[in-house]
Amino acid sequence: MASPTADDDCTRDELTADPLRAAADVMRAVRDRCVWTQQIDHRALVSYLVEESAELIDAVEAGTRDELREELGDLLWQVLFHAEIASRDPDDPFDIDDVARGLTDKMVRRHPHVFGDAVATTPEEVLVHWNAAKAAEKSARTSVLDGVSERMPSLALAQKLLGKAAQVGVEASAPARAAAPSAAAPIRGAGPRFRRPDPGSAAGPGFAGPAPIAGPGSADFIGAPRLRPFPAVSALQWSLAVKSGPAVWGSPAVRGWSGPSPSSATSYCAWWRPHARTAGTQSARCGSACAGWSATSGPPKGRRSLWKDRGVASVNPPRGMRDFLPAEKARRERVLAVIRDRYRAHGFDEIETPVMEEYSRLHAGIGGDNEKLAYNVLKRGLDADAIRAAAEDPSTLTDLGLRYDLTVPLARFYASNRGQLPTVFRSIQIAPVWRAERPQKGRYRQFVQCDIDIIGDASARAEAELAVATLDTLDALGLEGGSIRINDRRVLDWMLDTFGFAAHERPGVLITIDKLDKIGPEGIVSELRERGATTGAVDALEAFLRRPMTMEYNPYGERQVRKALPDGAPDEIIAHLVGIGAAVAAARAGSASVDDIPLVFDPFLVRGMGYYTGTIFELAHPSVDYSLGGGGRYDGMIGRFLGQDVPAVGFSIGFERIVDLVAEGEDAAAAAIVLVHDRDVPEGELLALKSALIRQGSRVRLEHRTKNLKALLERAAADGYTAFAAVAAGATADALEVKPLA
Repeated sequence: MASPTADDDCTRDELTADPLRAAADVMRAVRDRCVWTQQIDHRALVSYLVEESAELIDAVEAGTRDELREELGDLLWQVLFHAEIASRDPDDPFDIDDVARGLTDKMVRRHPHVFGDAVATTPEEVLVHWNAAKAAEKSARTSVLDGVSERMPSLALAQKLLGKAAQVGVEASAPARAAAPSAAAPIRGAGPRFRRPDPGSAAGPGFAGPAPIAGPGSADFIGAPRLRPFPAVSALQWSLAVKSGPAVWGSPAVRGWSGPSPSSATSYCAWWRPHARTAGTQSARCGSACAGWSATSGPPKGRRSLWKDRGVASVNPPRGMRDFLPAEKARRERVLAVIRDRYRAHGFDEIETPVMEEYSRLHAGIGGDNEKLAYNVLKRGLDADAIRAAAEDPSTLTDLGLRYDLTVPLARFYASNRGQLPTVFRSIQIAPVWRAERPQKGRYRQFVQCDIDIIGDASARAEAELAVATLDTLDALGLEGGSIRINDRRVLDWMLDTFGFAAHERPGVLITIDKLDKIGPEGIVSELRERGATTGAVDALEAFLRRPMTMEYNPYGERQVRKALPDGAPDEIIAHLVGIGAAVAAARAGSASVDDIPLVFDPFLVRGMGYYTGTIFELAHPSVDYSLGGGGRYDGMIGRFLGQDVPAVGFSIGFERIVDLVAEGEDAAAAAIVLVHDRDVPEGELLALKSALIRQGSRVRLEHRTKNLKALLERAAADGYTAFAAVAAGATADALEVKPLA
């Protein structure tokens, strides 16, 4: 198949008849035509391969089926990329077909019970065939540690070593301190080597019996002269190995450990994620921090951390968090300035709350699923005993946490300051929040939320004010044509009751219904049946989803709402929803009878937050197929802090999604000038000239003239500067020749 392009005449079915071949062809086309891809080699792809592998692990452990499918595809792309690079090697080329043929041959050899005459009726027998085939393929190896990558994350390496120890028959025994080194000769090719038993020992010659293992701190562990050194197992690795595998690491076969004891190793990593309790589970932060520990030096001093090659540790920001260069930061601030301006124009006042709240408040059951994603802060002064005592309840280690949204802090803020606030309080909050989510496109672990809330008003006017302010802000950002999907949690409760779902199963039913846009009515019904939901209720829901629908257009109003619901919907809720639409119509067009109200009633809009009690919203725009914000009414939250219920409703714009849609704009400043000066210009003259231009309203940067003036000016333009001027000794502001940075 030819490389697919936008000009190809082939149909989608033809392109996807062999999806794997199509993917390889797409990779080939990208390599041929993408200038960035053409300059990438195998080594440059390593960091991407590590990232995609980590994201696949996250998807396996905690992701959805869609996320797993996506991450498998991303890892496949890395394989195709490497194979395409290899196919163009002038000396030893091979392509993805050669890779596939080699893989097929190897897997056929390793499964003789599937493709040959061998028999395997138990998993243990399958492993016998697998290991025999692998031993024949790797006959040159002299140690079970040959082929174990030195670049594995520290805890995964510990797990691998445990398995290798078991493979050569290290027997279980009571935990003990490491024994003195034996005189058995090392096996060449590895650092922490399994050693051949003495021919005269009970184990007999060769590998017939248990093999002692060199431990961290011994000379054999880090490699004898002329032998390849193996990286030292860190103190954390070692302590977790002892905890999870005492039959191996606690035996007298462990040799020469001179590092810290497991208890002190645990204290070094008190911040390590409490749920990572086995040698095969770790956080990315823990793996990188321990990567540079050596057998003799112990934990890193202070905040110093090195890679295994003793180079400088990674300078990248944590996964899911970002640095912003000056130009991007300026663009974000311009967008934020527009949002603030429009919110303030609608009568909202900005407040600020701490980035941290008390642990008990963040985990009070009012934050929904976000509570599971909170970053918690350890108490000060914890010792090893306190950490061990908290093994069954890690929450006892923390007293604070980073906020995962702005609504819970607002509720606490209002309860604390109610006496100094107006009866109906309209607030603005624009600030970062933190969630331990799996990073992906458009989803970060640190991101900015732009919230407006109205506290103290239970009428439809509050929702209408929020909707109008949000749509006005979207228009001011150049994103005209936005609309708001609207529903009411009371409508959802009434519908589920009407269909016959029991109260205890409704939270799970709502989680499934929330997927309607992704999996469709058939998928919803199928998943509910798989979950064991009430059969009659599922049948009633299926009948409602499959009911005949007319093509009649109904603008937002009572008719649209009632037609979207089963018969008998509560009049009070209908009136509330209709009142919101009438108020929005009046504000947007000056007439409550306008047909084009930017609201759409969606009876199956759920919104995941557990604290919503009434109206719920989602902000949509025709340029994208995902929401740009949302919110709802949470009348019960403030009462948790205040002791009495206070009506409250809020709307949040998804800033990280919106900022990418906003067109580039210019700074409001009259000019942003770079003064490129010669070396001999006195500092006093330069600063006097700069100050004179600043007084005229310009933004000014001083730059020393370099040989590559073009690169200097291009960088200045990228940073938002619009003009430059050459400055020689004696220059004045009036005499400068200012030129545009085109």
